[in-house]
Amino acid sequence: MNEEILFIPRKKRRNRKHIYGLPVSAVLVWCIICSVRAPAAIIEVYSGQSINTAALGAQPGDTVNIHAGTYRETVVPPRSGAAGSPITYQSAGDGTVIISGCDTVATAWTVDSGSIYKTTIALPVTNYQANYTNNATILANQIFVGSDDATMKMMAEARWPNLADTDDLLNMNDLRFNNGFSNGTGQTIYLSDPGMTTAASTNALAGATIWFGGWFKNRTGTITDSSAGNITCVLPAGTDNALGDASGYKSFRQWYYLVNAKVLLDTQKEWFYNGSTLYFWAPGGGVPADVKFKKRNFAFDLHGVSYITVKGLTIAASTIWTDGNSQGIIIDGINARYISHHVTLPKGWMSHGSDSGIRLNGTNSVIRNSTIRYSAGFGIVLKVAGNKAENNLVSDIDYAGTYDCGISPAAHPVIITHNTVTRTGRSSIDNFRNDIISYNDLSVYGCLNPDLGALYTCCTIDCTGAIIDHNVIHDHKSLYWATGLYTDNGSGGALIHHNIFWNTGDSSIQRNQGYWPNTVYNNTDVTGKNGYAVIGGATGADDVRNNIFAAWGGSRGSTNLYKTVNPLFVNPAANDYHLQSGSPARDAGGVITPYTDGFAGTAPDIGAYEFGAADWKAGYTPGGIAPAVNGAPASFTTNRPFLIILNVDRNFGYWSTNGTSFSQLTTSGVSISISNTTTLRTYGASNSVSGLTNTYVYTFDTAAPVITGAPPDFTTNKAFTVTLGVNEPFGYWSTNRITWNQFSTNGAGISITAAATLWYYGRDVLGNAGVTNSNTYAFDTNAPVVSGAPLNFTTNQPFSITLSVNENHGYWSTNGSAFAQFTSALPVTIAVTTNTTLRWYGRDVLGNTGATNTRTYIVGAGIPNTPGAFAAKAAANSITLRWADSSTNESAFRVYRSSNGVNFYSAGSAAANATNYTDTGLATGMPFWYQVSATNASGESSPASAVYAVTAPNIMISGGNVVLTPLRNIASFIYTIAKDCVESIDILFSISPAGMNSFQPPGGILRGMTLIQSNGTFTNDWSPSAGFDMTVKYDIRIAARVSGFTNAFILSNVDLSPLGSISDDPERVIVYNNPSRGGAPVIFANIARGARVAIYSISGRKVAQLTMDDDSGRLPWEPVIDGRRAAAGVYLCVVNCRGTTKMLRVLVR
Repeated sequence: MNEEILFIPRKKRRNRKHIYGLPVSAVLVWCIICSVRAPAAIIEVYSGQSINTAALGAQPGDTVNIHAGTYRETVVPPRSGAAGSPITYQSAGDGTVIISGCDTVATAWTVDSGSIYKTTIALPVTNYQANYTNNATILANQIFVGSDDATMKMMAEARWPNLADTDDLLNMNDLRFNNGFSNGTGQTIYLSDPGMTTAASTNALAGATIWFGGWFKNRTGTITDSSAGNITCVLPAGTDNALGDASGYKSFRQWYYLVNAKVLLDTQKEWFYNGSTLYFWAPGGGVPADVKFKKRNFAFDLHGVSYITVKGLTIAASTIWTDGNSQGIIIDGINARYISHHVTLPKGWMSHGSDSGIRLNGTNSVIRNSTIRYSAGFGIVLKVAGNKAENNLVSDIDYAGTYDCGISPAAHPVIITHNTVTRTGRSSIDNFRNDIISYNDLSVYGCLNPDLGALYTCCTIDCTGAIIDHNVIHDHKSLYWATGLYTDNGSGGALIHHNIFWNTGDSSIQRNQGYWPNTVYNNTDVTGKNGYAVIGGATGADDVRNNIFAAWGGSRGSTNLYKTVNPLFVNPAANDYHLQSGSPARDAGGVITPYTDGFAGTAPDIGAYEFGAADWKAGYTPGGIAPAVNGAPASFTTNRPFLIILNVDRNFGYWSTNGTSFSQLTTSGVSISISNTTTLRTYGASNSVSGLTNTYVYTFDTAAPVITGAPPDFTTNKAFTVTLGVNEPFGYWSTNRITWNQFSTNGAGISITAAATLWYYGRDVLGNAGVTNSNTYAFDTNAPVVSGAPLNFTTNQPFSITLSVNENHGYWSTNGSAFAQFTSALPVTIAVTTNTTLRWYGRDVLGNTGATNTRTYIVGAGIPNTPGAFAAKAAANSITLRWADSSTNESAFRVYRSSNGVNFYSAGSAAANATNYTDTGLATGMPFWYQVSATNASGESSPASAVYAVTAPNIMISGGNVVLTPLRNIASFIYTIAKDCVESIDILFSISPAGMNSFQPPGGILRGMTLIQSNGTFTNDWSPSAGFDMTVKYDIRIAARVSGFTNAFILSNVDLSPLGSISDDPERVIVYNNPSRGGAPVIFANIARGARVAIYSISGRKVAQLTMDDDSGRLPWEPVIDGRRAAAGVYLCVVNCRGTTKMLRVLVR
């Protein structure tokens, strides 16, 4: 048997004979008996036993299992645990385990007066202590009533004004308001309050305490003198007696109460102790019962020990104490009430900063899953960097009204997360720097102080590195100047994101001057009347983005939403500030990496909640924080399958894609394939708690965005705006197909000021793109043109006008008021029968309207119209004129003659309605010009355009000789001309076979004058062309022509044969009667004797052979072959004269 003594007394142990009431001998005996032990033992402790005694042998890794009961002792572990093997003090689970700092009042009660009873008892202190010196150094006596220490309630020390509810120690209504304070000498202060009648007898309040406060300096003093309505008190040394503005709201003395005088004991639940006798008015009156008093400061004294876990215990009227050597302390799931109590503030408003609250003064320590309620000072103090307060409910803290707070980051950085801190005298969390403060619910703060925030730090504090996120801050109680988060007097530099503020007083986030701007992202401020405020700041404004300021109309920062826009919260009446699906805050924020990572839409949402992403919850969760399921991306839309890998940080997670059947996953994770639109739900769970069910919607979308708003093609004359819409981001538009402009669901306004083609298409963030559509818009600012109206004129006859318009519509009127419409397809014909003023204009469907044009037409009596179709025809001594009568009102026509076309003289007249006139007695061969006009009593019309004519001249042409000169092949025509006109005469020659009257120009060469200007005898020589038939006689016509008049004579039966002597040259041979018709012979003329003609068909067959055997010069061929008429067609004839040939073609029909 390996025996050892396990109890080793600590150095500097007070009272070596007893360890909290146990004799050393008993401890040693127990240790010897239990010296042989198995590793990681479970030590059972039952009600009535001492935890200290039972746990003396506890080794690293052991568990002290404490069964239900009330244990009135301070537990002092005899040794430390080890890293990974702590010594655990925990509830056995069979009922409430209470470690109480109270003892029971066991002495008898007697009546003092009325309902006030008294008993003689030695309480821990006869007056107030300034600070701790040991476990038994009680700062102020504390009296409780209740049979169960876990639910007992503190009674009020006799005071005025009285407490309305002794459970509510933070009610400003329980204070007296008066500004009758004034300063005396040194630390002396005077108060004059006529309403203070309690101190009616002289010095009845001497020795009592006064608590008073105002702006932010709450203090206490000792009353040295009193009379009705007046007291004199002295402040502790070192406490300032600043008054401030006595009448203003910033006075440091306006509220007060009096305590600790028997004369103040005037209602139930109040007590007074004079150093030996306890006076008490029990609840409901009668003999007091179940009265307890605070005896010990500490439920656990962990000075000098490490790796101790305290779990699942109830702590009553005491606290847990550590020092700098207490490492690895874990406090888990405790329920602590009335942990620290004091009445006086010996150091003023900074008193008891080191002797209140549950304090973690060593490294690697944490308090979690615990409930802390009622403390005059701190709730939890994290005194070493890296310590953590996680998932705790802390309430009714700092009822002494100092700078103590619910959870104090007394070293930096520490981690404060998932806590609920409510009902504090001043701040929920005070003096933060570069700490992590996340997922906390902070409310009902500032109950006894003004000028504060739920989160507060001061002064000139660099908070760079602080992360303040996902907190819910609401419902201040301060009478003056409250904010949600306050970096005061030159402090700043914190990162503040995804927090929710409502009913936070003057502002949500306040920075008062300083060198370090705050960074403010994605916060939701609902009712802070000043929203976000920055006062001063040497380095400029803070970085403020993606925030909702629902009650503030400012404009600071970017991508923020202000009170002019309803953010559409889900249920603001129930403080649910999630976003509705149609909220303008959705997808309206800017990307701020990494704080907006995992956003669910096309862009981050504005505010603290991201629609469609994992939900978050701030504050304490009974039973502990549920395991976290991670790995699910925020809701999004895609067009491709993907894989989700879920994991859980501890215990179990659960997931479902149908909303009913959930599958379990462990820390090893699970892979989920998503291939269509799916709703994924996840939550984490342990044996004691289930987490929030988070919902993620993954939508499959293969449809391109739809663009709306573009009107069909049209023509206009005015600038207009096309407003394009798109049902989901994004749309793109262009007017040149080169530069494309993007727009989102808020649409795009496109100004069209000239002819344009608008192209547009949709493409979403997934790459789904639609076809490119286009619409063409033409601009037309030209009015239609109306034509057809003649210029103004006067007439005596009805007439009609046909108006036409080149497009759309024309309008006309003859009365100046009523306009009739006509179209480009249907012109209008307008009859004009009287004097008429015609007006017209054009107007198209676009409203382009031309100027109104006007024409005036006079119809009826007046000067006749000018005659039309004027013409002249000459004879030898007369000229006949003809015209068209253009009027109905002429009385006569006047005829004018000119011999030079310039000067006209009257030649005669014609009656009305006449259409001709003959001017007689004219000389022959003379030119004349004529005009004609119509006339009546009103005047004479303009003359018709002049016409020209020449009278027939007297020409005599005579002669009759034809002189032939064969050797020169010339025929000379001799004739005489006698004329009586000045014009020159054209001589024309023509010839026809005799008797056939078919005169044609003779051809060949004609010599001599053919333009004769004078009378006389003239000769013209003619040489016939080669091949001319000289074998027949001809008629020769010689004509003289002048001004359209001709005189001629004919020389008949002229024999030209002497000119055509037969030649041996076959080139002179010509063919007559070609083609041959009706069997008439073909004649070869000018052919010499002995010449031969061979005739061939087109196929080359010789069909005839002819020989010229006389001197007639004419050789006929009858087109007969083999006794039959030659077939119609072309025949080739070869003429041979003395070895020279010529080929001719003959056509037979």
